[in-house]
Amino acid sequence: MKILSIADNLFHTLAYRNVVPRHGIVTVHLPILRATVDHLPDGLEAIVATADLQGRGLEREDGGPAPLLGELLAEELEALAKLGEIPSPDVTGVILAGDLYSRPELDCRGGSGDVRVVWDAFARNFRWVAGVAGNHDFYGSRG
Repeated sequence: MKILSIADNLFHTLAYRNVVPRHGIVTVHLPILRATVDHLPDGLEAIVATADLQGRGLEREDGGPAPLLGELLAEELEALAKLGEIPSPDVTGVILAGDLYSRPELDCRGGSGDVRVVWDAFARNFRWVAGVAGNHDFYGSRG
């Protein structure tokens, strides 16, 4: 599979919170772009490829920890598929290329922690999920 082109214009964005040195916690937007490839594996209409999803959702009204950005992205892509904007998750593969964690307190960029919830969010509905762990990612407890 070879990427032939990546669109210049944003297809969609997803608001989330992140840490910016000297500026504290800010709301930023994850750009979502479309790309064209020469060939997809049999049974697939799309592949989502992403990495460095270090951030958290917007503040929750109940004061609980906001979801990881990867969890939000899985939900957002499912919603876009229901609207017919992108192919259905059951014909979409996902590549997660690590660094998927941010501390709930957003007191430093990234941090290290358990990212199984991100993998689970994609695995629930997408055809398959593959990837690698980043240096910030744990799968379960460290101890």
